Amino acid sequence: MNRKTRRELKKDKNLIKELYSIIVKYLPKLLTMFNNLTDTRHQSYVTYSMKTICVTRLFPLLCGLTTMTDISTDTFNTDTCIKNISKICNQNLTELPYWETIQDVFMNIKTNELRDIQKYIVKTLIRSKMFDRYKYDGYFQIVVDGTGLSNHNYNLNNNCIK
Repeated sequence: MNRKTRRELKKDKNLIKELYSIIVKYLPKLLTMFNNLTDTRHQSYVTYSMKTICVTRLFPLLCGLTTMTDISTDTFNTDTCIKNISKICNQNLTELPYWETIQDVFMNIKTNELRDIQKYIVKTLIRSKMFDRYKYDGYFQIVVDGTGLSNHNYNLNNNCIK
């Protein structure tokens, strides 16, 4: 299949709508869990629900947009996308939250609540046997992201490489 044919096939697809269908089918409690996150913001200044903030961060990641600033670009911030996220979150949106707003919210989310969401996702995917084909000698493989760097001019705990 050539690139032109792929573009034509994608033209009629609504990626956000497709992602929503997958999430509702395989992770039915996820959006409720987003909505139940503790909101530490001053409520008089809140424009977007926790569900809207989380969905606006999650969906670009699932679409391959990895940086926070990608949310504000014309690639994701389209009228169709705003309309779809409005429907998903039951919130009448005229704009998506800015990446700074999303970042501020995520800086203050309780870590244990996010861990509960992670556990739910992993347990659900394991129970549905989604990872079975990736087992090695009967065990699940774990991928660790070791790309973060830390630079210090002293040894942090006598176990660091200099």
